[in-house]
Amino acid sequence: MNFQPDLIVVLDLGKSRLKIIYQIPTQAKVKALFIEPGIAELSPEEVGHLQPSRTAAPEDDAWLMLPSTQPLAVGFLAETRFAPRCDTKEAKYKIVSGAVRYLTAIGAIAQREKEALIEYKGFASKGTDNAAKYLRIHATLLLPHVEMPNASSLRSELAGVAPKPIQFNFRGQDYTHLTVPDYFKLNILAEGAGQLALRGTQLSEAEFARKNILVLVMGQYNVTAMLYQRGQCVKIESPALGFHNLVNYVLDKTALDASIIRRAQLTEAIYYGRDDRSLLQALLIGKVEKEEHIQQLTKEMVSAVDDGFKSYWNSTANWLKTMLGPNLVTLDEVLVGGGASVAFKEEIEKLFGNAKVIWGGGIKREIAQTFGLKLSDPMVNRLVDAYGVFKRVSQMYKSSVDKVTA
Repeated sequence: MNFQPDLIVVLDLGKSRLKIIYQIPTQAKVKALFIEPGIAELSPEEVGHLQPSRTAAPEDDAWLMLPSTQPLAVGFLAETRFAPRCDTKEAKYKIVSGAVRYLTAIGAIAQREKEALIEYKGFASKGTDNAAKYLRIHATLLLPHVEMPNASSLRSELAGVAPKPIQFNFRGQDYTHLTVPDYFKLNILAEGAGQLALRGTQLSEAEFARKNILVLVMGQYNVTAMLYQRGQCVKIESPALGFHNLVNYVLDKTALDASIIRRAQLTEAIYYGRDDRSLLQALLIGKVEKEEHIQQLTKEMVSAVDDGFKSYWNSTANWLKTMLGPNLVTLDEVLVGGGASVAFKEEIEKLFGNAKVIWGGGIKREIAQTFGLKLSDPMVNRLVDAYGVFKRVSQMYKSSVDKVTA
């Protein structure tokens, strides 16, 4: 293979946190970082007052400037310091948000790995004059199935018909990202591709073709089910049955004011609230004055969370039964991914009792060890799709990397 990347990066562009897995091939370590979905427009005056934090990770202190848009705060910075105007649903940035989040990730990696990338023109630190070569990037973007119609627009934003260098400024530093084929390989895949890639390495083609396999991805906004028979996908559905419905249910059933609590904090408290009720009460600290109101709201939230989990699973299970029909009892395997799925582990295994249910691509321990996570952390299951794609891409270049690092 002639193209040898200096950076391999996989981005899972789900509508919750952006999951990024990357590696500089001459280094052994594979790394991950995460960026919240929020985007907020900034005025030139606001940008002028921003200074890179010395203690925060670049991805948590991210602002981006492109020639084609207003300056933007991205992720945690947008959702905290600029919360009133923060767009977490990306409605305003339907086409460009993928490009914004991709370039934010590249900027964050560049500043995390500034010593390793100092020799690359356009990515070297300010004042470095001896950088002579440009960075070669192999990027793979994973999109929700409902976003795949936007894939061509996203490709045009990043690579275009007549590729031009992308000039962008991340946290006050200018970068040049070449997009010509000799320096940039871009793949855009639908979610679930990584789980399939992992299973494909564990089964022969003949074994895969013999099995009835369901790929189930339970995300924040959508739940996607892909049915494979005789080695090919025969049915896909991706309704808006994501975990956000459970969050909305709790809000509807309580007097909780969502405008005073970050959506991410609320989602996390509800996710873990069945096992740790103190997380629900903690949401109210400093937001509600009277102790009796705190106790009443906590009681309402606990009840709403319990009812919400039951209601949410009933809706999801009914959809799966309708989608699969008789195939429900003939499934051989169910490949489960997405952070929301872990909260319904018992229910999923009961529903698919006739099939082998595979969590974390069958390599949960490898994922946990690679990224320093606990085996029980839901992030393990959230990373499986991106990690499966990363393993497939990195394997393409492995022989060349082995020669360099030997």
